[in-house]
Amino acid sequence: MLVAAPVMGIGGVILAVEQDVALSWIVFAIVPVLLAIMLLIVRKLVPLYREGQGLVDRINSVLREQILGTAVIRAFVRQPFEMKRFEAANDALTRNNLRSARIVAAMLPLVMTVVNLSSAGVVWLGGHRIIAGDMELGALTAFIAYIMQILLAIMMAMYVLSTAPRAAVSAERVTEVLNTESEITQPGNTAGGMVARPRGLKACASTMSFSPTREPKHQ
Repeated sequence: MLVAAPVMGIGGVILAVEQDVALSWIVFAIVPVLLAIMLLIVRKLVPLYREGQGLVDRINSVLREQILGTAVIRAFVRQPFEMKRFEAANDALTRNNLRSARIVAAMLPLVMTVVNLSSAGVVWLGGHRIIAGDMELGALTAFIAYIMQILLAIMMAMYVLSTAPRAAVSAERVTEVLNTESEITQPGNTAGGMVARPRGLKACASTMSFSPTREPKHQ
């Protein structure tokens, strides 16, 4: 979609301008409006997705603590407190998801409103041009088709960009995990392949000697 959308959009603009220059100003008017809507939605989604990732970590942490500490929670009768902890974390995550879902859901009505207004404007202005004899009916039909092609390309781009913020936030978390240094380190090796001696210990040299033993005499 990232390749098809720009190709369809640019091709539709060129064909629409070649079809009728007088109506092409509608194209140059609606494209910035749709781009502004798209950028506004993306700017609102990125912080929400980043906050939502932290809330997911929070609820996972609460669940892990409750599962590992089940015996302690029962021993100290902390079930109501732990239920409230989980409920608070779950409510925060739910509110975040609802806010982001509402923004994504509002994208399609806004785009369709612009699409319908632009189509109505093209039909109205094109009808006047046809009555005046400056435009043919087939040219108007082709121009409307090109307008729909442009708007379809923009909608495809908006669909991709609506999922891009979540992918970007997930990529940031993966990068953080990969760049985290492990707390468990392997002891260094010496040139001879032996394990390095800990500090503060000294090597002690000792010698051993053997003396021949006498065999017992048999009587």
